[in-house]
Amino acid sequence: RSLQRPGQPDMLCKVIDKYLSSSRQLIDTMRAAVSQRDAGVLHRTAHSLKSSSATLGALRLAALCKEVEAMGRMNTLNSVTNLWENIEAEYALVQDALTAELNQVKP
Repeated sequence: RSLQRPGQPDMLCKVIDKYLSSSRQLIDTMRAAVSQRDAGVLHRTAHSLKSSSATLGALRLAALCKEVEAMGRMNTLNSVTNLWENIEAEYALVQDALTAELNQVKP
């Protein structure tokens, strides 16, 4: 919101739209990496989702992604399935909150 300039297209809507589309792809990639136990892909995608989520204030999701990122980096995926369930649940909450924000902001 602080980047918004009067008379300019709504910056917040653009950022939220971009996040929702890119994060969905990251979630799908992470889901496949969890099921295939692919630590490298999991590390990279968790890092990307962590960063973009933190930028938008989804700090709990970012923290969960940080844990998965570390698991992928260390190639220790023993408890990743339980953590993955938490990520999916938190991501659903983030989607709902951002969609509600879009509905308030859009004319």
